[in-house]
Parts: sequence; C-alpha cells; structure tokens
Amino acid sequence: MSRRGAFGHRTRTFALLTLLTLLASACTGTREEQSATLLIVGTVQGATPQLALVEDRRDGTALDDRMSFVPDSLRTLRAPAVSIDVTARELGRDTAWVLARSVAGTAVSAYLHRFDVANIDLTDPVGFAEVGTELVLVEPGGGGILPAEQTTNSVICPSALQSSRSGRWLLVLDVPAHCVPASSEFPVVWLVDTQAGSATSLQVNTPDPVLAVAPYTDQRQDDERGFFLVAGTTSAQVFEVDFENATSNWYAGQLLAADPNELVAMAGRGSVLVALTNSQLVGADLSVPANRSQLGPVLALGNGRQLVVDPLNRSDHALVLGASQVEVHTSLADDAPDTDRLNYAAAGATIDAFRAFAYLLQDGAVVVVDLYTGGASGDPLAATPFEVPELTLPLAPSGRRIGAISWVRAADPPPAP
Repeated sequence: MSRRGAFGHRTRTFALLTLLTLLASACTGTREEQSATLLIVGTVQGATPQLALVEDRRDGTALDDRMSFVPDSLRTLRAPAVSIDVTARELGRDTAWVLARSVAGTAVSAYLHRFDVANIDLTDPVGFAEVGTELVLVEPGGGGILPAEQTTNSVICPSALQSSRSGRWLLVLDVPAHCVPASSEFPVVWLVDTQAGSATSLQVNTPDPVLAVAPYTDQRQDDERGFFLVAGTTSAQVFEVDFENATSNWYAGQLLAADPNELVAMAGRGSVLVALTNSQLVGADLSVPANRSQLGPVLALGNGRQLVVDPLNRSDHALVLGASQVEVHTSLADDAPDTDRLNYAAAGATIDAFRAFAYLLQDGAVVVVDLYTGGASGDPLAATPFEVPELTLPLAPSGRRIGAISWVRAADPPPAP
C-alpha cells in the first residue's frame, strides 16, 4: 500500500471507529470518556520562568472552551524552558525533561529539570511535580557538569535536548550562536548521564564539525540509539551514539542528501531522519542500506525555522514553522499530495499522532490542527486557534519567541454513571 493509500485507510478507519463509538453511546445512553491531552509548555509569569499545563478538552466541551489553562499547574524553573522531551514516548510518557536557559550578554546559565507527568489529576495536579533537584549544565564563572576542557569554545549554549527511553541518557545540543548571535564557534553535542550527573562531549569523535541541528533519540526497546549530524563535503553524515560507551560513529555510511551549509533543522520519526534546508525537505530511512535510504526531496517553505515530526512514526506528517506561516506536509513520498499552508506564526509545535492533532504554540494562544483533514483527505486542512492568555512565551537572544512544548495524557476520568 502506498503512503497515500495508507493515509486514506487511516482516515476511513478513524471515521468507522468514531461511528461505532457514537452507536454504542446511543444504545447505552452514556458517552465513553477519554483521558484529556495535556500540553506541557514553557512560559514566563512576570519575571519568573515557569512550566505549565494546558488541557485539550475536546470531548463534550463547547468549542470556545476546548483549550484551557490548568489551574495550579505553574511550576518554577531556574531559567526559561527552551526544549522539552519525554521518556517512554509511545506508552508511559511519565517523565518530562526540561532544558532551561538564560543569557545575559555572553554569560549563560543552563539547567536540566525533571518532572513527573504521569496520570496527572486535573482536579488537583499535585502529581505534576519536579523530581529531585535540577542538574546544573553551565553557570557563569564555572560550575556545571558540562566539562569546559572538552570544547574549545568560549561560549557553551545548550539549545535542544532529546531523552533516552528511560531518561538516564540525554543528548544536548550546544550552539554558541544561539546565545551570542555574533559567535562563529562550532556546535557541540553532549551526552549527559543523568544518573551519574556527568557529561561527555561527542565532538571529539567526529572528524568534521557537528551541525547546529537538534539530535534525535529513537527510544527503541532494543538496540536504542541517538543520532546527530556532522558536516560532510556535500551532504550531512549521520552519526550514531552509543550511550553506554559514550562514543559516536558514522552510522552505516548513511547521509542526508543536503548541503550542510543550508541545513536549518533535523527531526526523527522511528528509523527515519528528516531534515529541513533553506528550500526543501529531505530524509533518510536508516532501516535500509544507504544506497536505498534517501527520501525526497520535496519543496518546503523558504523561510522555515523549525521542523516538527511525530517521533513515534505513527504519522508521516512534517510541520515546517516559518516567520508567519506553518507548512503541513503529509509525507516525503513522490506521490504526496499538495502541501497545505496555514497563516500562523508559531513559536513551537508538537504532534499527537494517536489522536491526529498537531498543536501550534503562540504567545497567548494554541492553534489545533486536525491532521485527518487536508492533504489527500478531500477536505481543507482544519486549524482552529484558541486563546490561552496565561501563556506568555519567553524570548531568545535573537528576539524570537521560544516555544518549548510537548504532550502527555491526564489521569483517566472517573467512570460514567
């Protein structure tokens, strides 16, 4: 079955399941409740960096009230959140790792916070709590677990993170120019052992510069790996990370067929890596030999800044976030339908493929995108903005809004009478 056909099949299956649910409800006089989706979002309240929860009340709720800020969900951070990832992404999603960072001139402070996000009771969200104390990555004047002697850079600027399945290992991207825009120093990828409270630079294992795009952890149950990109001559080399040995190597000759100087972002879904350049999307399926692994290219938004995919690989969608638009790609396949564009300036996004929604984060709002529409569905892409005035997004040194966001499930609602 082609990807296009698979997408249509999922759409028909979803419609059938929805119809069966409605019929069952009509027969019993009750409506099956589903646990709410919770968005974990970095915000700033006054001058205090916070982590907060936003509830998607999509079932049995008036449209205008669908998205709501969860009362008593603000949790204080040492600095504004710049990146969030969760453990056991496909099932538990029980722990959220938060990379927090602040910049004053050339002085950088960065921390790792760990939060329990399993089965949060929306009526009393005390279970949404920090676990232990934060790990200090770097602070002005020294200190922190990122060893300065393992990099030649004068600025250490943690910018993105990815968690291993258990959360013991984190990959942290360090891009000096993200903190000091005039910096020309090279990016670094750090492997953090959260259990030991230590870190190792993976830059020393690479013959060429690390590229300033986010790493990816596949969180497989067996043979789990992390990946990042290194500049080749005309393409980007895919490097794998061995967590236990703290080493990295070029993975099976795999490449992403794009000029390293034009790469803007990278993200992973299952065994597939997807990269955004100045004008297109390219991919590589690491489950097949390098001579057959290439996907795309497909044309993409010219001013794209961020790339978001479903790391579980339950959806082929790719979101390209630009200055004033969001581009929604159904897949990188040759027969992919026309790309949809939304006129929203999103600071960040996340995809919940189980329920086929994408969430676009704005300052004071969340836009919900229905991924069962658009593309080959025959219906226009449906996107609905919801005001969430409690969300004030922090600013990066560049002046752009920072949109750190992920999703989890709330505790199951009580049984219907």
